[in-house]
Amino acid sequence: MEVLEAIQQRHSVRQYTTQVVEEEKLQTILAAAAAAPVGMGQYKTMHLTVVQQPEILAKLAEAGKAAFGRDLTYGAPTLIIVSAAPSEQVPGMEKYSSATILENMMLAATSEGLGSVFLLAVAAIASQSEELRQLLQIPDGQLPTAAMALGYEASTPRQTKHEIAVTRL
Repeated sequence: MEVLEAIQQRHSVRQYTTQVVEEEKLQTILAAAAAAPVGMGQYKTMHLTVVQQPEILAKLAEAGKAAFGRDLTYGAPTLIIVSAAPSEQVPGMEKYSSATILENMMLAATSEGLGSVFLLAVAAIASQSEELRQLLQIPDGQLPTAAMALGYEASTPRQTKHEIAVTRL
């Protein structure tokens, strides 16, 4: 799949089958993460946590229900959480870098025939809970900044075209 085709086909998936993501596809997606632009080249301040254990996925789903009244994992068989050390040089840079990493992974997922969705609330819940950070083995000095659900789409994709306002000067 060409990159522009993947960009046009990528959409947020909120219903997944229980089929496990194959290791080869997961490795392709993780390689795409490492190819993302990271502010000031601070790749060593970034960390990925791949969650596929049903017990941990269930705890994250429960935490979402407690905080927001619904399962924020959408029943996906895989979650990938991006964590980062806060940037001292450029406050907030780690969040922007996390977003580029997630976008690369979501485009790679689309290219591999998988669905995904950005899960900011999952990262927020995990960053605020010492218990969840320990369960997810988040490295000391880092906080979850973004997350994504990943898996095979259970529903028929909606083709929605979005518009963004553009000012040309």
